[in-house]
Amino acid sequence: MNKHKLSWKFPGNNFTLLRLEMVFLIIIAIIVFIFSYYDFDQRWYIGLVFTLIFLVAYFLVSSIVQRIRMVQNTYRVTPSHIEIHHQHRFGEKKSKIPLGNLKHHKTDRTFLGGYLVTHKGERHSLFFNTKKEIERFEAFLRKHKRK
Repeated sequence: MNKHKLSWKFPGNNFTLLRLEMVFLIIIAIIVFIFSYYDFDQRWYIGLVFTLIFLVAYFLVSSIVQRIRMVQNTYRVTPSHIEIHHQHRFGEKKSKIPLGNLKHHKTDRTFLGGYLVTHKGERHSLFFNTKKEIERFEAFLRKHKRK
């Protein structure tokens, strides 16, 4: 890999759900189970059936939406700028942000995301596939933002 460039694509090949989406899905599934458990005279198997129906419906709708929109973000970071290419079936958006224009950046290793804020107040979302990508991005930014 070139030491002067960093790039990645999101979503990766093994992408199914965002981590944040997975957390909320688990919470909602627990709520569905609890409500259906108490609504049907505390029979756990009915609660389990309704929870499974909810999860199957969610994954079905999610996969259909992913196939329709076909979203892909491509990030390329060089010592002078960051290029973000966001494309989906219905259009695309390209951004080129010089590193000197970055006011603030924040990454979240738990949910594998983040954002950049420029001096003009523009905000750009970042999505990562792994924690290793976040670490490489932060190290690259620290090294080249000082210059």
